[in-house]
Amino acid sequence: MIQRTRHEASLRLLHQSPRGSRHHLPSASGQWRTSCQAFHVSNFTDPLILIDIDGNLWKTEREFSYHVGSEDSADVITVPQGFETDLASIPWPASMLLPKSGIYNQAAVLHDYLYTTQTRPRAEADHIFLEAMKTLGVSWWIRTTMYTAVRLFGRYRKG
Repeated sequence: MIQRTRHEASLRLLHQSPRGSRHHLPSASGQWRTSCQAFHVSNFTDPLILIDIDGNLWKTEREFSYHVGSEDSADVITVPQGFETDLASIPWPASMLLPKSGIYNQAAVLHDYLYTTQTRPRAEADHIFLEAMKTLGVSWWIRTTMYTAVRLFGRYRKG
């Protein structure tokens, strides 16, 4: 078995290329997730698997859940199979520093889902986004920058 570091994405990004072949980005599931669980932090129940729809829009290939607050929390958010996302909505100037896709993908999809469904207040959705990025091992600088951006500029999607 290949040992993975906590700095690798704790998700698996899967998408269809124009020619129909599948591409996988590294995944850090077992070892890092076990470390998170030992400290009773939040966690994702499954890796993120996405299908590229058009280069800017992605669709979840299967559902995944996130336990808010701690791994044994009864507060669970489930993102359904087929949910469409644009990953991290990063405007052009900032995208030179922060790419649209990264270790934070699963947190970004969760955040898009919360904004789309509007089942929680926006401030709570943003806080869950911050917590999920920390769970994924996103660096302090990146998660703080992204959290500040959604607090200042985030808007619920029109339904």
